[in-house]
Amino acid sequence: MMRRRYLLALATMVLVPGLLACPNPVRQYTADSEFIFRGTHLVLDASTIDAEEVSGLAIVRVDEVLSGAPVFRGLAGQQVTVRLSEPGRARVGQERVFFTRSWHFGESIGVIEVGSVEAPDARGLERMQDDIRQAQQAQSDAELTELLQSAELVMRGRVERVRPADVPPMASEHDPMWHEADVTIVRLLKGEFQESTITIWFPMSDDVMWRLAPRFEPNVEGIWLLKTVQFAGRPLERLTALTPQEFRVPAEEDRVTRLLRRR
Repeated sequence: MMRRRYLLALATMVLVPGLLACPNPVRQYTADSEFIFRGTHLVLDASTIDAEEVSGLAIVRVDEVLSGAPVFRGLAGQQVTVRLSEPGRARVGQERVFFTRSWHFGESIGVIEVGSVEAPDARGLERMQDDIRQAQQAQSDAELTELLQSAELVMRGRVERVRPADVPPMASEHDPMWHEADVTIVRLLKGEFQESTITIWFPMSDDVMWRLAPRFEPNVEGIWLLKTVQFAGRPLERLTALTPQEFRVPAEEDRVTRLLRRR
């Protein structure tokens, strides 16, 4: 996992012009962050969560959310606990932009600092947000490029029919309940396939093991990143896409095509 993050961060630096020469660490921090915010140190060596050891922790007020998943979006004005990367430099009242990863979720939130920089003025903050967006886009492109490279077939298509696959059920709560979809190929973007329609498999089970896998219905359109998957010790009979990242909305076709050309 750490090696993959390193490679993605390196790809981010390559894909964003000028990053390697830029002394500002914002883009490097962004590549490994889940929650980015402007905040103020309130109390050092203290915590809003139940922590056995508070040394190196700080209570920080979230002044402005700059980036993060929906779970972080409502934190503006609230206090969170930050596990500081460099506790010795923190000062009460200091305002910084914090780049963090999730750590603790409960009545209060705890995050781990990847890095932080002194909070700039309004114009500098706008430039910083542009840097963050560019770094996130470059990282997203790097992740999608990795998926495209591993896909055997990339296509834009439309689902025509869906039915249970002719596969014996598993004696397990993790039975994927394989279904198959006949998909008309609108445009083949990578790989070779001679027919105009392809039959793919997908899990219909609601089990936690399969809950993120895309499910398909007739008339659904999109872009599939298909590959052969090993299951129960042998390859599936049909190509499949088992993660949300392997099924894209049609509007991403230009982006997918652009990234495929970079190979």
